[in-house]
Amino acid sequence: MRRIAWSTRSTAIRSTSFRVATTTDTTENTMTSIRAVSLNDVELAKLEFNREFPRPKVGVVTLSSPFFIVDDFAFASFPNAAAAGVYFVFDRDDNLLYIGKADGLGARLGAHFGWNADRTAGRVKSANLDGAHAVRTIGLPGESSFEAAAIEAYLIRRLDPGLNVIGRDRS
Repeated sequence: MRRIAWSTRSTAIRSTSFRVATTTDTTENTMTSIRAVSLNDVELAKLEFNREFPRPKVGVVTLSSPFFIVDDFAFASFPNAAAAGVYFVFDRDDNLLYIGKADGLGARLGAHFGWNADRTAGRVKSANLDGAHAVRTIGLPGESSFEAAAIEAYLIRRLDPGLNVIGRDRS
């Protein structure tokens, strides 16, 4: 049986480019080799998307500045909080962990991240995003909110972040 094991707490092997999974064909043991997806890889994929799929009403999609979960939580709102769009979760080394989409980015990110116990800083609420350090977003205008799903699907297929499992080619 062919299996791929993905875990936020795994001891994955990382290098500096796109993520690649390799597996062994066993029922008990699975070996995974992962190369990190960097912020630069995300920027390159975004540029490729803009070039291959121009959208006259939206224009080019742009990645927001980073929102640091612990440091910025008490002082700022999530980037593009009121908009629909796509969000990217990065670890401390700017490696991509997860890509998601939302009709309201602020509400969705609020489900993943919240206040610490004494309400002085942010913290990760979602166990599957343990290790998250920063968030970046692509906000879309209201009349183009439906495009979030296409942008998310393209970038997941192109970058294959470790925590995204829906839509992954399992062959």
